[in-house]
Amino acid sequence: MKPPLLILFIFFISLTYGQTSTYSFALAYKAHMEEDYDEAIRIYSLIIENNPAPWESYQNRASCYRMQQKFDLAKRDLDHVLIEYPNDTMALYTYGIVEFDQSN
Repeated sequence: MKPPLLILFIFFISLTYGQTSTYSFALAYKAHMEEDYDEAIRIYSLIIENNPAPWESYQNRASCYRMQQKFDLAKRDLDHVLIEYPNDTMALYTYGIVEFDQSN
């Protein structure tokens, strides 16, 4: 992600979750983009522990689990998102990708 877009992304998240969560989410997202999935999962999990509401953390953690081929964990996180937001197109799309990957 280009720096200006990352700055806008962090700004949006800060409006939603506040300073500490924003910083943690930015660190998790950075690790995720650098393909350090273990670190990203660790940070996303801490965010979820402290505030189980941020569906973005569940969705991003599911993406990391998918990349590690931990499909059941990915689907569990996506199920959590889809309970709250059943029409979320990104969660539905990611779920489909996980199902496809798991079948191959």
